[in-house]
Amino acid sequence: MPQYKLVLYPAMPEFSQLDSDVIIAALIKGGLISAGINRNTFLTGDAFIELLSFLGCSPSISLKPSDGDHFCHVIIKPVQSDVHCLGHTVTAMPRCPHCKQKLPDWQQTPDWQLGATTRTCPGCHTITAMQNLNWKQECAYGRMAVDIINIHPFEAVPSEELLNALHDATRVEWSYCYALVK
Repeated sequence: MPQYKLVLYPAMPEFSQLDSDVIIAALIKGGLISAGINRNTFLTGDAFIELLSFLGCSPSISLKPSDGDHFCHVIIKPVQSDVHCLGHTVTAMPRCPHCKQKLPDWQQTPDWQLGATTRTCPGCHTITAMQNLNWKQECAYGRMAVDIINIHPFEAVPSEELLNALHDATRVEWSYCYALVK
C-alpha cells in the first residue's frame, strides 16, 4: 500500500529567504512537532491533532514510532537551489489555468520535475510553467517543504492556525498539497 504525505509549502515557489531553523522553532512552539528523530525529522507535538482538520468519520492515524514506518511524523525539507516538484499523487491530473483543459500526459513533458519547465496546452495553446498549472492540491512545486508523513490525500487539511504560524515565521503565505512518499 502506498504511503502518502500532506505537503506544506510556501505559496511563492521561487521564494528563497527561508530558514529551516526558524520554521522548526515555529512548529515546535505551535505544537505541531516535538522531539527530533534526526536533524530534519520530528515526532508529532502535543497540538498535532488540533493543527490539522481531519475529514471524514474516523481517520486511522498512528502517532507512535513503535507502529513501524506507518506513523505520522514531520520532515522539514531544506531549501533547494531550484524550484522543483515537491511531490504528487498517483491521480494528479493538472489543468490548464486558462481554458481548464486536462493535461493527461504531463509526465511525458521533458524535465517536468522542474517548475520552470513549460507546457503548451493542446486546447488553447497557452504556454504555462509546470508550477503554474492547476494541480487541485495533488502536486506542488517549490524550493522547500514541510512533509507530514502518513496523511492520505484529502484525509486532513492544515488549520488556519498552522498556516498562520508558518506565515508569521516566514512572512510568506503557505499552501498545501498531497503526495506519495518516495
